[in-house]
Formats: sequence, structure tokens, C-alpha cells
Amino acid sequence: MINNTPIYKTMLYVNDAQKGYFIKQPSLINYKLFPYQLKVEETQQSNIKNNARLLIRGNEKNKSGNYTFFTGMLSTSFKNWYCGNISQYHKGKKTNSLILFYFSVDYSILNVFYFSNYDKSSIDMRIQLANNIIPQLILENRMVA
Repeated sequence: MINNTPIYKTMLYVNDAQKGYFIKQPSLINYKLFPYQLKVEETQQSNIKNNARLLIRGNEKNKSGNYTFFTGMLSTSFKNWYCGNISQYHKGKKTNSLILFYFSVDYSILNVFYFSNYDKSSIDMRIQLANNIIPQLILENRMVA
């Protein structure tokens, strides 16, 4: 079988229901882009341009008072799978990176899949890309579909 899944990094989070955050689990490589805690919330602003009903954010803020990690979560064709993206600047050039989120059936575990500098320019194309990648991730990571 030929693997055509783009290169990705993965992080594992465990739900701390009492605190309302998913807590990042130790791993050999620590990807600092992803905060120690992530929180899922309903979107409060009606002007969110991608019409995401849910968002995921860290708890750390920058000097301007904005969250350092924040993205909308768009539904995919797969249960408990969502996609989003994050913008970064490298040498003054903006790049977007795809992020896929998989929640276990009981929401106790969150798997985050980060595709650096790999994204699509429109929301519809991003969701289609996610729907094309997710079946391979399910196989590679032996997840429940």
C-alpha cells in the first residue's frame, strides 16, 4: 500500500473535565506551537469568517491580549473529527498550516495532527482535504472511525 499522507506531527491531550481543559501529554519531542492546555468552546462572535460553531484555544495570551493559539473547528464528514488552521510568519512571510482534531468517543482523549505549511486557500477546499486525509490517519494510528 502506498502512503500518500502528507508529513504531520501529532500531539496527545487528555481531558481534565474538572478544569475544563485538555492537558498535553509528555512526548519525546515537544512542539512548542501547541500549548500545554487546550480548551474547546462555542464560538461567541458572529463575525467568525469560517462559520465555525466551535473553537479551540490555549490559555496563554500575547502582549496584545490575544490567545497565542486559537482556531475555529470545522466539522468534517467523520464523527469526532474537525479541521482548522493556524497562521504563522517566517521571515515576514505568512504561511497557513492545517490542523486536524480527533476526539475519542467519550471525549477523554484529543489527538492533534499538525501539517506544517500544508493547507488550502478556501474553507471548502480545507474540509475536502481533511476528508481525504482522515481515512489514512485512522489506518495509520489505529483509531476508531
